[in-house]
Amino acid sequence: MLQAELLSDGELAPHEFDVRHAEALQMAGPWGQAFPEPLFDGCFDVVQWRPLKERHLRYTLRLAGVAAPINAIHFDGWRGQAPAPRVHLAYRLVRDDYRGGEAIQLIVEHSEPVVA
Repeated sequence: MLQAELLSDGELAPHEFDVRHAEALQMAGPWGQAFPEPLFDGCFDVVQWRPLKERHLRYTLRLAGVAAPINAIHFDGWRGQAPAPRVHLAYRLVRDDYRGGEAIQLIVEHSEPVVA
């Protein structure tokens, strides 16, 4: 039987959540078949969340060691109920061009609740 599998490049350190690292990842490509874009994972506290267009989920996250909140979006991630207060995410770190400036965001590929 076929099973979906996510392979992670590990966790990012708190100091790596910045535009410089997001741009370095973007410039390291091109990404494609047999050379996938780096995917990271980690546990985050959910500060705020909201559904977008009844399909997607927008997060504001907190991570110990990172001063500013982290924005994230999970395309097709809305399941009709609130996410857990703490989540384990598989994500890509990207520059948030929509907001401009020095903002970053996480593109969430997979989310699971963290059970205490």
